[in-house]
Amino acid sequence: MKVLWFTNTACSASAKLNPNSYAGGWLSSLEKQLNKIPGIELNIAFYHNSSLSPFKYENSNYYPVYRKRNIVRELKKRLLNLESNESEEIQKLIDVVNKIEPDIIHIFGSEDNFGLIQSYINQPVVISIQGIINSIVEKLFSGIPKEITKRNEPLKSRLFLKTYDKQLKWFNSMAKRESEILKISKNIIGRTNWDRRVTSILSSKSTYYHVDELLRDEFYLYHWNSKDHSTIEYQIFTLSSNALYKGFETIVKTAQLLQNFTDHKFLWNVVGLSEKDNVVKIVLSWLKINLSNVNIRLWGKLPPDKFISIMLNSDVYCQVSHIENSPNSLCEAMYLGMPIVATHAGGTESMLENNHEGILVQDGDPFSIAGALLEIKKHPTRSIEMAKNARRRASLRHDPQKVVQDLIHSYEEITERK
Repeated sequence: MKVLWFTNTACSASAKLNPNSYAGGWLSSLEKQLNKIPGIELNIAFYHNSSLSPFKYENSNYYPVYRKRNIVRELKKRLLNLESNESEEIQKLIDVVNKIEPDIIHIFGSEDNFGLIQSYINQPVVISIQGIINSIVEKLFSGIPKEITKRNEPLKSRLFLKTYDKQLKWFNSMAKRESEILKISKNIIGRTNWDRRVTSILSSKSTYYHVDELLRDEFYLYHWNSKDHSTIEYQIFTLSSNALYKGFETIVKTAQLLQNFTDHKFLWNVVGLSEKDNVVKIVLSWLKINLSNVNIRLWGKLPPDKFISIMLNSDVYCQVSHIENSPNSLCEAMYLGMPIVATHAGGTESMLENNHEGILVQDGDPFSIAGALLEIKKHPTRSIEMAKNARRRASLRHDPQKVVQDLIHSYEEITERK
């Protein structure tokens, strides 16, 4: 079977194209596993900011699609909320399809324009749901009000049209395109009740296939143990990003509550954010607070092996997002076997059973989150039991052989129906 992927990263070849990049992630793991299956020829197409010829890396064939970027075009896109070279890019994608002549095309994500090719080709296509822009738009300012971001954003962001208000307009443009893509999609791959329900509306004529995701390779090597770290201070871990909907303001508000109303010594480690990030600047300016005063440490972006060691030395994983589908970081914490507090947002209830594998709380509620974190600390026996349950479930869900078998079965069923 000749398979063509359209992806947002270069998967395993990210290491070749940019050795300093942490891109690739779980898709690299899936790529390696799929390449072990006899009779599968895997081709991967992705956008790249320089013109490269097709190449082979390890066992996959790569097809970089040149996406020209310059300052004028970027400013035009941000100002007018348009992708000025959309038709040109679609033609490049179609050219890749015609060159490879795949038996099936698998598009990862609905946020870019890959899915628009469905109107111009005959091959069967399946789209894996990652996040859904239409839902993100609804939750973008649910944690930090729009007027707060406008008032506290750095001058540099305003000058270069990189404000969150501009991002909302761009997201609305992306959401419109996403709706067009999902409306013409015949096959959807998802893994949560949330993405199944959302696509039942946005892609009402499609067939839904449940296929779980793999984890990054590094996480299969480790197991959290409560005895492996100091008990002097309570360590909380969160993996986040510069996106507003990831809930950084909730971390700060929760840490304030723990600092002001309890006697517990704690340290909140946040990987993926630094004080240079806009969302951090906005929140600190808004709440008029210094991170050291509420025991929050920002680590910036780290490679998996570096932040896994921080996770293993932490007491609890805490996810505070306002919207998610199946957050990789939550799944990774479950696989490690960590105690978990997570917001009941999007698809998390499909990942984690409340009070059995961790604690689910309302997003944007720092009081409830602080209480849940203390609950984990005060009841170590129960917390460790829930962590074991979480690891047991994650081990089954993210088993490489099972995931690849489910994916191949979906491919076969889609091509047979075609």
